[in-house]
Amino acid sequence: MRILVALLYFFVHAHAIIAQPVAEEALLIGVEESTTYPERLSALHELAHYYYDMNLEKMGDRVIDRMILEAEKSRDRVLIQKALFENPCFELSTLLNTEVATQKKSYAERALEYARRYNDPALSAHAYI
Repeated sequence: MRILVALLYFFVHAHAIIAQPVAEEALLIGVEESTTYPERLSALHELAHYYYDMNLEKMGDRVIDRMILEAEKSRDRVLIQKALFENPCFELSTLLNTEVATQKKSYAERALEYARRYNDPALSAHAYI
């Protein structure tokens, strides 16, 4: 019985290890194949969520920075607001460590700066939350 449990654990764990790079590769392909700004931001958002779910916050932060840059390049206020106010780090309700807390504060400050630039009290309030 112990051997059966050990084999089952091994196969489940091995499947998870193999599935991670496949999921990441599929998300990266989605980013590269996107042709419009909204598609690219959506694909980057999913990729950043994946990295945060895998506890790879630094990689997720790089994706979020690219997401914000792409949104700013589009000059679309809706996309910029989505990148600033709805990115995976900004949405975190629990802080995993001090680095994540510092990065969340940085994104909140960028969002607040944006809200102040457009004199939008609702966005300012959202940035403070």
